[in-house]
Amino acid sequence: MAEDLWKLRKRRGMSISQLASKAGVPALSIQEYEQGHPVRVADLGRLAKALFVDEFEIKIQSDPKPAGKPAASPAPEEKPTAPPPKKTAPAPPSSPAKPTQISHLMELARKLGQDEADVQAAAQETEGKPLDQLSLTEARQLLHIYTEKIKEQKTVAEIQRPDGTRRKRAHLPEGVDEFELKYLESCRESGDMLTFHLLNGKTFTGRVIGFSPYQIMITQDDGTEITLHKLALAYYLRPAPEKTDEEATT
Repeated sequence: MAEDLWKLRKRRGMSISQLASKAGVPALSIQEYEQGHPVRVADLGRLAKALFVDEFEIKIQSDPKPAGKPAASPAPEEKPTAPPPKKTAPAPPSSPAKPTQISHLMELARKLGQDEADVQAAAQETEGKPLDQLSLTEARQLLHIYTEKIKEQKTVAEIQRPDGTRRKRAHLPEGVDEFELKYLESCRESGDMLTFHLLNGKTFTGRVIGFSPYQIMITQDDGTEITLHKLALAYYLRPAPEKTDEEATT
């Protein structure tokens, strides 16, 4: 059976600020919910998780807490009670969402194959209001949700990519070594002559006979074997294959 939010909170021995910190819901919003304001759908799940209850166990609109009885005057021998704490001013209302946030949100939605109606439905479902009424914070939360969906979509696409469809050239730093390894291996198998240009201006020409992450070993036409350090290389060239007579005439 659904219960008032303030009853569930007190049962857990939590203050409003403690519940706000644990649920990620502003303390001012929790105060309003306990005073009878309807709980937003976006906050209901967070509050239920923080209170260790199911969502249906929280009343959407709590009955306000009953007013306490006036305290009896203290006896002469008793010390006077401490003055009540000063009420803090309510937090200022959040600024409206920026146009750049909305445009970025629409761009992410297009990448997911959604249109404006889908984004409006998402805003209504998560924040309980139309897209043009979102606050700065609410728009940021919705952007986070869409960003996570984009990341999830990319991850799924990467996992489902068929074999043999990897990029021909390395596009990430961690893939450069793998690409160069395969390239040098093909040069060694083909026996092509490569010209290596060093940073100091020297050049060497030879066939690749071995390599490591830091060195390339070549043999020159006279049989001389040379080990070149990759850090000393400016670049190296592989000659283009010569065209046959038939290819040259076409």
